[in-house]
Amino acid sequence: MKPERRQQLARLSFEQKIRKVSDLIRLSRKIKSSSGDAVLGRLDKAAAELDSGKGVPLARVREKIRGWAGK
Repeated sequence: MKPERRQQLARLSFEQKIRKVSDLIRLSRKIKSSSGDAVLGRLDKAAAELDSGKGVPLARVREKIRGWAGK
């Protein structure tokens, strides 16, 4: 953290610091839930592609990885 920012935070009252912390916690939760939604969306898309014949089955991917790791 930059020294200027530390000084600004040091000047805040206790209540203001608590408010800042709760804002950061809320923001962190929002980011986690939105990134979780993105992951679920990608998984749904991948499953749909596999069902329609696109993509590569996981067993085949694992075989390829073993081959790459053995080199």
